[in-house]
Formats: sequence, C-alpha cells, structure tokens
Amino acid sequence: MLRMILETFGADDRVVVEACRLDAVDPSPDQLHPDERPAIRQAVAKRRREFIAGRLLARRAAGRWGRPALVLPMAADRAPRWPDSLRGSITHCGQWCAAALCRATDGIAIGIDLEDHPRIDDSLVPMFMTARERHRLEDHPQGERALLTTLVFSAKEAAFKAQYAVTRAPMDFQDLETAVDLAAGCFRTTVRSGSHGHPMDGSVLPGRFFRTDGLVGTCVLIDDPVVDRCRTATG
Repeated sequence: MLRMILETFGADDRVVVEACRLDAVDPSPDQLHPDERPAIRQAVAKRRREFIAGRLLARRAAGRWGRPALVLPMAADRAPRWPDSLRGSITHCGQWCAAALCRATDGIAIGIDLEDHPRIDDSLVPMFMTARERHRLEDHPQGERALLTTLVFSAKEAAFKAQYAVTRAPMDFQDLETAVDLAAGCFRTTVRSGSHGHPMDGSVLPGRFFRTDGLVGTCVLIDDPVVDRCRTATG
C-alpha cells in the first residue's frame, strides 16, 4: 500500500511525497512547533493524530529539499499555511496519511486525496456528482459503480486542493466535473464554475489514481500554462 501511495502521488520528479500509517504516529503535541499546536488544542485524539502525522510528513518531505524546519500553522480557512516558496497537499483516511510537496518556482501545484472504500452512501451522490456524472455512472456495470463514485469524490477533493493552492478561490463539488478512465488509472476534471467567475473556469485538470480493496488515492498536478493563466487572473 505504501508503495502505491508513493508511486501515484510522486509520479512527477518535481514532487516529493511521504506517507505512513496513522497507527505508527505518536499523538503527542510536543512534536509540533508552538505555532502549530493551537489548531488541535480542543481536538479529539483521532484528529490530533491526523494533524500531527500530516505536519511530520510534510517536514520530512521538505527535509529532502533542505527544509527540515518547515512550520505549517493552520490558516483561517483551516488549510495549512504553506510558505510562499512551497505548495503542498496533505491527506488522511482511516489508516493512512500522506503529504506531497512541490516548489512554487517550478510553476506547478499539487492536490492529493485518500479515501476509504467503500464508504459513500448513495444518498450523498447528488450532492457531489453532476447530472452528467450520474448519467455516465449508469453506463457502467453495477459492480463498478461504488468504486467510480468514490473515485469521482476523491478526484474532486484532489482537484480542489491543487487549484486552491494557486487561486485561494472557493468552489463546490458541482463546479467540477470528472471523467474517470478505470483501465488507464487516470481521470480529467473540468472546472465549470460558470457565473461564479472562477479564475480556472474552463480548465481541464488531469489526474492519476490507484485503487485497492479498501482504499482509493487520487493526485492532481496543475502545470503550466494553467498556473500562469491563473496567476494572471488573480494578480
């Protein structure tokens, strides 16, 4: 499992990735920088372990670029406050946590997501899948639909994180439309925010995924010229 996470999330040599099992993480807040601790002061034990794991993995990844002292306080929007020189993404599910980093000077941004599978109730599908996505789902055998549902959800989470690193612009699930190619292990997510005026409206964000019996992982890497166009729109 660890190999699959690292290979999928770190497929581009401009990205560094670290991952671990959550049950291997010491939940003591003493491991955090004082600026990071307020984020989990009132958190339950599970949330503390997830937060600590993410920060430790991000520091380990940054250490491969000579930045072992990376500090990631939680911003007002609850996202990690990355330094201007780095863009990153942290994700966790029931048993695993991962962090992926890239350099802002490389003109890229990354978003990653891990999801336990299966776990999404059918009643939630209309909340995060567009009408077109639900129509596509009906074209697949019944045995594939639960997997595709999880993949679409996870792909949108990864796409949101990647674009947010550049735009800081909010969006919801209906602003994204994802088409999954199960055989190729990839997907394409289109930003379709319409009247919202999102800086990336119309952009197509490609991604990769892996799947096992109990876990799905997705990764979106936004590359030039999407990043450059977005910088212009938000500048």
